[in-house]
Amino acid sequence: MLNTNRSSSEVSKATPKVELDLKNAKFTSKQELILEVLIARLRLGENVWTFSSKIGKQLKELELAGWVGYKNGIVEDTFLVWPANEAARKELLAYPYNPPLLEDYISKKSVAERYMLREDYEVQMLKDIDKD
Repeated sequence: MLNTNRSSSEVSKATPKVELDLKNAKFTSKQELILEVLIARLRLGENVWTFSSKIGKQLKELELAGWVGYKNGIVEDTFLVWPANEAARKELLAYPYNPPLLEDYISKKSVAERYMLREDYEVQMLKDIDKD
């Protein structure tokens, strides 16, 4: 059983300082799903999110890689998970995402128009990230 009854200073000491590169990182399918959920929640303004304690092994591996921090949740058999540091937060939020309605709209445009629409959307998203 993982010991997750840690103070915030112990959690920050457990998170190593590593170079984070989401595009080239190798994750298991469960780790990928954890990060995708965390990315979606971050985009909606949530700083932490609750996950089942059944994924403790995957969270430990993500923590050691410098992606997330976690501790026991308030509800029994849960973990609270957050980006490990500001670098991890920015790298996670830089993950490309187009809402389904935008994808539908883009699919009806020419190739050149699609490229420009995606580029405009990504530039705006990066500006929003830099405001934070």
